[in-house]
Amino acid sequence: LFFVLFFSGLFLVQCSPAARHRVLSFFFDGVPPLKQSPALARKNNAGQSALSLNTANAGSLSTAQPVMYYHPQTGENRCDACHNVSQSYHLLAPPDSLCLICHDDKTDAKYVHPPVEEGECLDCHNPHGTKNKYLLLKTGQALCFQCHDESEIKNTEHRVIGKEACTVCHNPHNSDNQYFLR
Repeated sequence: LFFVLFFSGLFLVQCSPAARHRVLSFFFDGVPPLKQSPALARKNNAGQSALSLNTANAGSLSTAQPVMYYHPQTGENRCDACHNVSQSYHLLAPPDSLCLICHDDKTDAKYVHPPVEEGECLDCHNPHGTKNKYLLLKTGQALCFQCHDESEIKNTEHRVIGKEACTVCHNPHNSDNQYFLR
């Protein structure tokens, strides 16, 4: 059934940009939306304008469309940076080492956060794109509290819980200081 749907989808891909987008979005996550060009997505990733162009009213800016942040290779349609495009888009390396091919600086410190050390980047990041900066699955303390027990942390020197993001004081990847302090 999967192959029937997939090959039917490939046939539909040739119909129109909208049909192509629906098919690709069904099979793959992180497909850039039709109304946002990869160039605009790269601008958003660079922290520039977070407004999206509303093509229904040419020339006007609208915040109605959610801003998406894309991995640079996704925004540039460079799937081959991570995937073997000749073998059904299989990954070029095992998931626990793929991200570190480009992001090897995330392990260059005295202390490395265990998920980073173990290559569990997808615990916090979506490799294709999200509505959150840095391709994060969640924002603020919600991301950290997926693994860290909030009640245990409140019993330490953390007076800013609920007021500041954990990353104000802690580097989420690595640090030369204990407890990943900045």
